Amino acid sequence: MSDNPIKFRISIPPGMRAECVPIAAVEVLARRMGFKPDRVQDIVQALTEASVNAIMYSTSEMDVDIAIIAVHNSLILEVKDRGP
Repeated sequence: MSDNPIKFRISIPPGMRAECVPIAAVEVLARRMGFKPDRVQDIVQALTEASVNAIMYSTSEMDVDIAIIAVHNSLILEVKDRGP
C-alpha cells in the first residue's frame, strides 16, 4: 500500500439491509492487501456482525455509516449508528 490511504464511506438507510456492499468491498480490499485467507474471514466476520447489529438495533431514522480505511498494511473499520 502507498502512503495515501484508500477510503470508502457508505451510508445505509435503516431497514435497507445493504450491508453486503461494504462487506464485499472490505473482503476484496483485504485480499488485495495480502491478508491471509483466515485473517480476511476474521475481518469480514467482524464487519458483518458490527453492521448487522447497527442496522438491526438502530432506533434512529438516520443512516448507518460504514467507513473502510486502508493505510500501509492496516485496515480500519468504523460502523456508526445513532441508536442507544
